[in-house]
Amino acid sequence: MQTLKNTLIHWYLRRVKGITLPRDLISLAIKRYSQDTALIDGENTFTYARVMERAACLANALSRLGLNKGDKLGLLSGNTYPYFEIRIATYFTGIVLVPLSQDLNLEDMIFISNDCQIKILIYQPGLLTENLQRLKTETRIESWIPLFSDNGENTYEDLIKNSPARM
Repeated sequence: MQTLKNTLIHWYLRRVKGITLPRDLISLAIKRYSQDTALIDGENTFTYARVMERAACLANALSRLGLNKGDKLGLLSGNTYPYFEIRIATYFTGIVLVPLSQDLNLEDMIFISNDCQIKILIYQPGLLTENLQRLKTETRIESWIPLFSDNGENTYEDLIKNSPARM
């Protein structure tokens, strides 16, 4: 019964609504629920429209950094709001997201990064405290973007603030 239900939903979305890709479904949700709350992360609350705007800024920033359709973007982060923005930005650009689990040991992170050919890594600094330098020297990752920083380096938020929201 569940298979029939899934088939009918898939048919309806594809034929009636014209939705064939995840980005189409995201666009529909943004139009329909733009002012509703999409994410709550601690003190941060985002509407669907705000998440989409930030994802569009990120997509433009990643393109400016040289990522194209099919290139790999690594993400090492806890369960935070940037994950959803990054996921949406990759759906819209065709960039492949490679999520790295914080439970991986350093050797596995190095192997996955090199095997997948990750070009840019967005990371949560606290998860790489003692291993960051070794990861930088033993992988072919070209750019490193911390989610936040207290030492003045460019961060994830800087990417979003300095990019237009045009898609």
